[in-house]
Amino acid sequence: MRKASHWKKMSCLVLSLCLMAGMTACGGQSDTGSSTAGGNSGKKEQVTLKAMLQYTSDSQKAAQDYATEKMKELMPEVTLELEVMPEDGDVTIKTLGASGNLPDIYKSNAGLIELFLPSNNVLELDKYVESTGIEKRVVSGEQGSFWCEADNHCYAIPYASSESYLIYYNKKVFEDNNVEIPTNYSEFLEVVKTFSNKGITPLSLFKDPWVAPALYETIVTRTDPKGLISIDSGKTKMSEDLYVQSAERLEELIKAGLISKSAFSATNEEAMAAFSNNEAAMYANGIWAIKDLSASMGEGFGYLDYPLQDGAASDKNTNTRVGGPGIGGISVAPSSKNVDVAAEYACLMALELANGRYVHGESLSPFTTDEGIEQEVDLGEIAKQYAEDSQNFTSYTMFPWNWNHADTMNILSEELNKLMTGDYSVKEFIESSDKRMAEMLAEDE
Repeated sequence: MRKASHWKKMSCLVLSLCLMAGMTACGGQSDTGSSTAGGNSGKKEQVTLKAMLQYTSDSQKAAQDYATEKMKELMPEVTLELEVMPEDGDVTIKTLGASGNLPDIYKSNAGLIELFLPSNNVLELDKYVESTGIEKRVVSGEQGSFWCEADNHCYAIPYASSESYLIYYNKKVFEDNNVEIPTNYSEFLEVVKTFSNKGITPLSLFKDPWVAPALYETIVTRTDPKGLISIDSGKTKMSEDLYVQSAERLEELIKAGLISKSAFSATNEEAMAAFSNNEAAMYANGIWAIKDLSASMGEGFGYLDYPLQDGAASDKNTNTRVGGPGIGGISVAPSSKNVDVAAEYACLMALELANGRYVHGESLSPFTTDEGIEQEVDLGEIAKQYAEDSQNFTSYTMFPWNWNHADTMNILSEELNKLMTGDYSVKEFIESSDKRMAEMLAEDE
């Protein structure tokens, strides 16, 4: 049965776009080709499929080579001709779509799906997901990433584990100052006060525009797993109690000395250095920082379970994560001469690609529950711990750069940065954010 985690899906205006294009139910592509989803009995016709996929970095090549070899076992009747997808902001694939020359299989993202649906350049994959059973092979927290929010159909098969926003802590700094690891908001607040009074930066941050919204969202998600996605869509306003109370909590932490004044100008490298050099007790970034931190600190760091809720954390609270999918998925062109074969191949290959990314260390956590999938790269004990913990994560939000409206990240970043100076009230933050969001959404209509 389809599992719909609405706050963790590709955002695309499917229904309205399909109606505008005169399509019927968005799934009106004809089913042609030499095989049916799930496979036919007996000898299968040899088929060559063209694909445009990422194959630039060493890690991308290793993961794709892994997947291609696995697919030779699963669908030996298929020969894959791989063309490297240029890193050109999707210019090439858009041009191929406009000219009717798409490859059978291609890497897509939410923006491409939204663009390609009206021109019938992306295949609905629902029945292939069902016939291949691939969703059942995916860890529970990732299953919602198959389905488009607007109409709950699948247009791309994800192949990358969702990534979490983490608050890291420096074990030496905590131990040297006899500070216990916080488990709830009251304890976290006391930790901030303790380090601030000792002249140690409690939390090392950097200036990138997504950072402040992600930090704020860690507070919001302790109450509502959807986080800030409904703000981006315009379904809710910042003036609602949840967002006001979360802002008040952030303000209290700021006044307790949570961050240094350099947080508004520091680069990530500077923020990470302050943390690894024992000048800061904590540091916030995505899971991708684990590799660099492990290289510089070994096992001298860990990460917190978002101790920003009142009282003891429930399993639901602990396993709700800020972050989400980031790199899109594998789509199929309806114009493929072997569309059924291409769709089945795309479904199965995407999961083998996900396994390949994990095996070769590109992903820190497994995407599938397949047995025998072990990392060949030693990323350290913290990465192993995260891989184990992430198996229990049940839902993710979206990183701010994946929101429907790019301006939402900029608006909230600017408003939150002002709030985090300590010279901007919660009332001003809420009113200005609502006003600017309303203006932005009105222009978008």
